[in-house]
Amino acid sequence: ALRMNLNTLLRHEVLGNGKADKTMVNYVAIRLADADEIRRSRQFPYQFLAAYLNASDSSPQKIRKALHEAAEIACKWASDDPGDLEALAACASAGRRAGRYRAAEDSLRSLVFFEPNMPDTLTQLGDVLADQGRYEDAREQFEAAIHLVDSFAPAFVGLARVERFTSEVPADVLSAAEVAQSVGPDSAGALAAL
Repeated sequence: ALRMNLNTLLRHEVLGNGKADKTMVNYVAIRLADADEIRRSRQFPYQFLAAYLNASDSSPQKIRKALHEAAEIACKWASDDPGDLEALAACASAGRRAGRYRAAEDSLRSLVFFEPNMPDTLTQLGDVLADQGRYEDAREQFEAAIHLVDSFAPAFVGLARVERFTSEVPADVLSAAEVAQSVGPDSAGALAAL
């Protein structure tokens, strides 16, 4: 696979002799981000993310950008295939780590659509929404997770985080963090909210 051999191409100067060969760089970038090839090969988004993270610092920016695009394309086909819920979860996780919150949100919303009774997924969606500063939307997801499992500590930690940013009453923050601490004493997030 081309994505796995990028550093080899760079090392053997296929992408240019110290200076990027524009024709070859364009060819490789186009191949990497070809939506039809990605869909046909059924490569997972995390595979492109791994290639992106492991690409040499001297890799041309156009190729690094193509790897990002390829991961997003792979996330889209994973969203279209309800049988591939693990790929959706991987997309969400990779998207959040890379700061691609919209892609992470789309993947998590697809997961919630196919498996609506998963408090962990609802909590992850709440976390992604909170990362974007969408605290009221995040609150809804955390409360939905708590409605499913009334002792789900990560949802209470998320709720405490939302309260920290939205509440003008310190007691609200303290209350949410105390609840999180009581249902999950090992929750470092609850302690941070206190």
